[in-house]
Amino acid sequence: MVFRSWVEQFLERAVCACSRKMDHGLVEPVLMWKVLALATTFAGNLTIVGSVANMIVVESAREHLEVGFWDYARFGIPITVLTTVAGVMVLLILR
Repeated sequence: MVFRSWVEQFLERAVCACSRKMDHGLVEPVLMWKVLALATTFAGNLTIVGSVANMIVVESAREHLEVGFWDYARFGIPITVLTTVAGVMVLLILR
């Protein structure tokens, strides 16, 4: 049996409860939870303020070069879109 933290169990129950309220018949709660986890993880790549690590690196690099919001977003947006689409496709194939 795989160990699951109480946070994972709580989030799964929350997603299941939301999906029951929607009651579309097309919703798969476990898949929905995985897509939510995937999207929030990759969303940190979207902008500089998307994750604390991004802000630390940009601040540390400030002595050597200036990275603005749109400089970062020029790469962050396409990378986030591509990795999210690829991740959702993998989840749909492996379900």
